[in-house]
Amino acid sequence: MGKFLMYFFWTVAIGFIIFSGSRYELQLMEKGQMNYNLWPAVIFATVFPVLIGILLRLPKLITEIKRDKAWSVNWIKLLAVGLPTLWCHYFLSLI
Repeated sequence: MGKFLMYFFWTVAIGFIIFSGSRYELQLMEKGQMNYNLWPAVIFATVFPVLIGILLRLPKLITEIKRDKAWSVNWIKLLAVGLPTLWCHYFLSLI
């Protein structure tokens, strides 16, 4: 029951952060459209998903640190997922 509650509250917290971040991004876009400065919105839209990804990985990272597990990189998964994503992002940004 303890793990269930931990995961439940973690999911609710991340959901709240995503909801709040989305609202803040909309506010930045509205302010940017008023004063023709969209850089804060662009920077936020770039950094916010990275922070959400870090938060999603945090529980597993904490358990790995407690167990003194060595860090490793799955290069096959990184290349198989990362390169097509980077390619799609690059060509979609040209549109």
